[in-house]
Amino acid sequence: MGASILLTIPAALVMAALGGPLIHILFQHGAFNQHSTDLTSLVLLGYAVALPAMVAADLIARGFFALKDALTPLCSNIFGFVVHYGLLVLFLQALVGKGALIILAVRWL
Repeated sequence: MGASILLTIPAALVMAALGGPLIHILFQHGAFNQHSTDLTSLVLLGYAVALPAMVAADLIARGFFALKDALTPLCSNIFGFVVHYGLLVLFLQALVGKGALIILAVRWL
C-alpha cells in the first residue's frame, strides 16, 4: 500500500502541473477553445487531488475482502457516500463559478 501511495502522489503532482498544457496541446482546436481548456484543467486538478485517496481506499477495501470481511467496506462506502453527498450539496451552495467545478471532481472518503 505504501508503494502505491508513493507512486500516486507524484502522478497526482504531474497531473496537476502538466494537465493544462497537455489539454491545450491535445484538445484545443475547433469548438474546444481556451475557456474549455481552463475548465477541463480545473476538473483535472480536482481528480489529481483525489487520486491518492481513491487508491488508498480501494486497497484498504480489497484488504478487508481478502480477510473475508465484506461488512466493513460496505459500511464505510455507505458512510462515505452520505458524507460525499452532504459535502457536495454544502460546497455547491457555498461556491459559485469555476470553484464549483473542482468540488464536482473531488471524491470524498
